[in-house]
Amino acid sequence: MAPGDRSAAKWNSRPGVGGSGSSNAFRVLISVFLAFILLLSSTSVSRADEINVRLLKQDVILQVNQWQLLTWKDSKPVCNIYVQGEKRPSSVDIINDCGFGVFQKWMATPACLPALEGFGAACSGLFQRFVGKTTITIKKELTLPTITFDIQPTRCTAGKWCSENPRLRITAVEPVVGQKISKFYLLVGEFKEIYDGADGEFNLPLTPERGQWIEFWADSSLGDQSEHIRLKYRNYQPDGQVENYRFDLMGEEWPDSAGPASLLWNIFPPVSVNIPEAIKQPGSINELYTDSSFGYLAGHLIKTGYASASGCSDFGLLTNGWASPCGLQTSKKSVNEWQNKYDGDILAAAVKYNVPARVIKGIIAQETQFWPLSENPYEIGLGKITDNGVDMLLMWNLDYYLAVCIPVYGQTGCSAGYSNLSTDKQAILRWMILTKTETTRQIDTIAATLQASASQTNQMLINTIPTDPDQAVSFEDMWRITIANYHAGSGCVSVGMQSIATKGLAFNWNNLVNEMAGNCKDAKNYVDKVIGLFE
Repeated sequence: MAPGDRSAAKWNSRPGVGGSGSSNAFRVLISVFLAFILLLSSTSVSRADEINVRLLKQDVILQVNQWQLLTWKDSKPVCNIYVQGEKRPSSVDIINDCGFGVFQKWMATPACLPALEGFGAACSGLFQRFVGKTTITIKKELTLPTITFDIQPTRCTAGKWCSENPRLRITAVEPVVGQKISKFYLLVGEFKEIYDGADGEFNLPLTPERGQWIEFWADSSLGDQSEHIRLKYRNYQPDGQVENYRFDLMGEEWPDSAGPASLLWNIFPPVSVNIPEAIKQPGSINELYTDSSFGYLAGHLIKTGYASASGCSDFGLLTNGWASPCGLQTSKKSVNEWQNKYDGDILAAAVKYNVPARVIKGIIAQETQFWPLSENPYEIGLGKITDNGVDMLLMWNLDYYLAVCIPVYGQTGCSAGYSNLSTDKQAILRWMILTKTETTRQIDTIAATLQASASQTNQMLINTIPTDPDQAVSFEDMWRITIANYHAGSGCVSVGMQSIATKGLAFNWNNLVNEMAGNCKDAKNYVDKVIGLFE
């Protein structure tokens, strides 16, 4: 390889939520429980838009020690310094309360020996004195928990065909004790509604097969407003089917509504046309069963004694080490058993990373025909993972990167992302992955890398085309492009994307292949074989 239903959903008040998470250096879920202190005299609320948190500003009364800086010449106070505790003011305290210029003057003041005799006015510069205990009021900011939303489909179950037009009930939840939601706002296409109180229930307008977005937000009695949340839904009614509605919601809470990587791309699988079996997620390992003929695998099974070809005049082998026709025939049972021995691990990894299990199996079939020992030291294991492939994995699969990096370099050391690590540290992380020789871990790495390719493909499209990928590219073509990116690398795929954009062509798989340069076009043959394993 080269680089290439829970019934209710809780949504945090963050912008642009469409089913998947976002990709900052760290995704941190903050839940803060507040106890209001007795010295609180007034409060106000503001939003910190840069980091999407709610802040409570409080005036807090503190008892402190008061110090002053005064001039030797006339004992005139220059500034007051307030210190908690019995310590003398530090350099930081003086700079904060008096400014850097005064601090410099204080530091440049020479010792005043005449002051010992009571003649301090004869000296220049500043002196420090303790005034006594006093109280001050400071402004303190505390983080408030964000408004969340509870989403309940009614009349119809998400991910199903329904005989009635589906409805949705959305409730805004104010977590701050003593406060409440005052208004709830809803925007669906041209339909806009404002509800008094925390919730609203409404009929869902019909959509195209690709679906459309709902946007909603809420006002709080604290005086602030939640971020605007977006949720993609589909209420599709085929032509002539008056009482037949296909209802889907884009979110992890409704797994029957989405196919592999749907949440990453915000693309619903089609319901009006058939898509290849390979990009559907199987329900059990029985659906992963294959009985293909693999000459490379059969040859290795014969050479290592896992299969017998003693009845073959050629010992079942060709000169290149592959099985001969006789060897293929006599080793058929062993080949079938071997190519299906990893199906449980493949399905588990596919579910974990939300990628198609059959695609994982198709990739392994193309790369190694399920023989786990590589003859090339630069292509490792069942998926022939390379250094470039691991680079893509660690740059585009954030969760995987953090799981590998943090135990080695700590949270602070990993926070800037893989691309900002030193080359030595990157090499160590790659080595840690490439030396995972157990087949279960190899399969997990293939699935994680496939997810990384899906993420990179999505971002390349966002950077290239003027519309969102869900409005321009089909679910099937997204998977074909993702597999091509996994195999041929982002250089090949991005050249094709840029050419399509420059020429103003429709964005589909066939046009992309035609616009790829040179040997990159071989990606089509690879993709066809991966998907074709289950055709």
